[in-house]
Amino acid sequence: MKFAKENSKKKKKKKESRNLNVSSPCKDEARPRAFCFVFGSFLSPPDANGRQKAQQKETPADSSLVGVMGHRGRSGRRSTAGVGALLWAAATVLMVASLAGAEKFVFLFKEKNSHFFMIKGFALAAHYDVTVLPSACHCRRRCEVIPSCHSVSIVPRGGGDVECRTSSRPGNVNQWTERPNLLQTSGATHILETDDGEWEEPEVDGMFYRVKIHGTKIPHCDNSYEPATAKSLTQYEIFKKYYDTANSPMWVGLRLHSVVNTTDYEPYWENSTTVNPPQELPYDQSGLPSSVLHIDHDAENYFYMQKTGSEYEFYSGNPQNRYTLCQANKLKLHWP
Repeated sequence: MKFAKENSKKKKKKKESRNLNVSSPCKDEARPRAFCFVFGSFLSPPDANGRQKAQQKETPADSSLVGVMGHRGRSGRRSTAGVGALLWAAATVLMVASLAGAEKFVFLFKEKNSHFFMIKGFALAAHYDVTVLPSACHCRRRCEVIPSCHSVSIVPRGGGDVECRTSSRPGNVNQWTERPNLLQTSGATHILETDDGEWEEPEVDGMFYRVKIHGTKIPHCDNSYEPATAKSLTQYEIFKKYYDTANSPMWVGLRLHSVVNTTDYEPYWENSTTVNPPQELPYDQSGLPSSVLHIDHDAENYFYMQKTGSEYEFYSGNPQNRYTLCQANKLKLHWP
């Protein structure tokens, strides 16, 4: 009888402790370690050409980033997600990271009926409210209790504090064109809420691609996409993947430009609001092999990509109906 009473007390105490863990996510002494698991910096922020260096993962115990924003209830506030949902999100993100390799810096996770991007190395650039808080966990909770908060940036400061930037943008989570601009910020993590229709994984350079399956005589994209430019070897590898999927020659954002005061022409990757650097970039500065470039005309022609044997090559050709490889910066990433 005595044993039964003691066992009952232990169960009751354990149940109370478990409830405390769920209801007090920002009290380190009360929450389970799994709740505060942070994914850490899988890699350094990408440079202006989409290149990244792998880093050792860091797992500070006081920075829970998954669970930044939970599902909204009828009151307009988001309900606090349970430990099981957070563990599910953690497993999902780690799985995606391990499959994609060291270059990834954008991850997806889901909590109940809400969908999110986690973007490492970037933070809100403008149009945000800011406050200094003791930890990333407190910053997460701040966004949870603000009904209009759709995105939050966690920027580390000296002494363990974080700069917590919250924003109501995008006002409509299913419109990616309304998303706030993000600036490359060392050590930062940005959490962005989105609609399930826009909850798709970008390529390793953080950009979104698609093939315009309508033949045109010049590169043509729509819906805020632009002709794709490959200003790094990483993006050249992405081009290859989409070519193999379409299995057709494709226009790209590469064009011959006349050299001032000469009769010469040089290939340049076009101006872009999508890929950094945004200005034109000479082909020979992109790091792509010169052997795959074929200049067949002395005019300001666009190039198309075509596979010859095992080589993916660029040709400046006469206008013909071809598909176009298009590119969009849906996460509004910007580099200094």
